Amino acid sequence: MSYDFRDSLASLDEGRRSTPVIATVLVFLVAWGAWLGLGRVSVYVSSTTSRLEVEGAAFPVEPTIAGRVAQSSLRLGQKVRAGEVLVRLESGEQESVLREQLARQAALEAEAAALRKQRDAEREGLEGYVQLTKATLGEATAQEQQAAVVAEQARRQASRTEGLLRSSFVSEAEYEAAVSEATRHAASSTVLRFSQERRSAELRVGQKDRLASIAALEIQLSRLIGEQQAVEAALPRLRAEVDKRSITAPTDGTIGSVLSLHPGMNLTAGQQLAMLVPERALQIIAYLPAPTALGRVRPGQEARLRLDGFPWTRFGAMEARVSQVAQEAQQGLIRVELSASPDSLRDVALEHGLSGSVEIEVEQLSPFALLFRGFAETLGTTS
Repeated sequence: MSYDFRDSLASLDEGRRSTPVIATVLVFLVAWGAWLGLGRVSVYVSSTTSRLEVEGAAFPVEPTIAGRVAQSSLRLGQKVRAGEVLVRLESGEQESVLREQLARQAALEAEAAALRKQRDAEREGLEGYVQLTKATLGEATAQEQQAAVVAEQARRQASRTEGLLRSSFVSEAEYEAAVSEATRHAASSTVLRFSQERRSAELRVGQKDRLASIAALEIQLSRLIGEQQAVEAALPRLRAEVDKRSITAPTDGTIGSVLSLHPGMNLTAGQQLAMLVPERALQIIAYLPAPTALGRVRPGQEARLRLDGFPWTRFGAMEARVSQVAQEAQQGLIRVELSASPDSLRDVALEHGLSGSVEIEVEQLSPFALLFRGFAETLGTTS
């Protein structure tokens, strides 16, 4: 009887000891079930290839015409400014033609300036000549009028003397003297009239000569202006020919790749000499498999970039955000552009061209839904 009682007490003690274990298991099962149903797990899609690039494509440095290298300052990693001359091609012939045309332009300008000065002087001389002509003609007219008055007075005096001669008040000699005086004054008046006409004709001829001289100067000046315009029209083309032989940086940036050049090397038009990486913000270009990206990757989604050669356990991952997603696949891949957050990466000098792997968070699911999806995909693959 005593043994049965002790066995009962031992059973009760064992039951009390197992209760906390069972409770712990039950709590774990409830928490696990709640996590399966209510928890959230991020789902990522990964890129096949990814790299850092500056916003906008790198610029090729290339000649627009064929030629021989005269001088090159291209260096890998070189910082350049827009318009800076990187390579010069031989341009002796073109520069010689340009200098010749510039000298001709200067000579034409000097000659045209001299002709304008001469023309202006001729115009001023013509104005003075016209004024002199008017004064001279006025003076000759006054002299002719004065001579005509004197001749008329002498004629009247001779006429009166003739009447007096008939009345025997004057002698024959006095009459002849009066007639001679009237004849002399009439002849003087006639001479002055013809002299005025001659001087008037001479002045008109002189004026026409001066006008003809001015017209000839105008013609010469017009010819020179035409030659000047032809030279001025040719100068931009000649300068462009010379400028084409100076290969400049299209924008601010850094020389990312370069071709080894030496003086005398022949280049062809469009030959790539270097690649210029512009000084712009970095972005991430990733290519994802089309089946996993189409319809799932959208602008605004968060992502992270793990760079090749920089273990993420040590350097971390760069935070990013999807900015653009291509709508058409190329060779089975979708191009995705992401804005980068360089400050989220530690101790890494970020440069154009660094490669890595991008993971984009496309959705969040409960663990149970994720397990169910995986199980369904496994069944679908098996069937």
